[in-house]
Amino acid sequence: MANNIQKRSERFAQLFGAELKGTIASHGYSQGQVADELGHARSTMSKWLNAKPPIDVAVARKICDYIGADISDVTNSANKRLHDELGPWPPITVNPDALSEEEKKRLIMEKVRRGDMSLAANYDPDKEAERDYYPDAGA
Repeated sequence: MANNIQKRSERFAQLFGAELKGTIASHGYSQGQVADELGHARSTMSKWLNAKPPIDVAVARKICDYIGADISDVTNSANKRLHDELGPWPPITVNPDALSEEEKKRLIMEKVRRGDMSLAANYDPDKEAERDYYPDAGA
């Protein structure tokens, strides 16, 4: 499990950096401009935004304040991408036979809300062909 936590942590840092990079651009700034104004080396800014090493929370906050962005929006976007990519945490490891019908419905609806298509056509022999035909449908 520790390996999964490390993987998620590293991936979140990458996604956060990518979201922050996009936010900087969408607010009309360049990375270099922000680095210069905040007194950081441009190369350091580039490394942070590529999660090599991951950006410090205080620095990310300072960047967001400078460009007029809400750090929670950046964090939430990165977290949503992480969730879409790697699934919920902790992973659902529930025995479906131990759940009531209402609990089963709730779990299924949570998957549908997330866009998880893994339940679609669960017993359909054409399921694999359909997945190949609609590769962006999520799995």
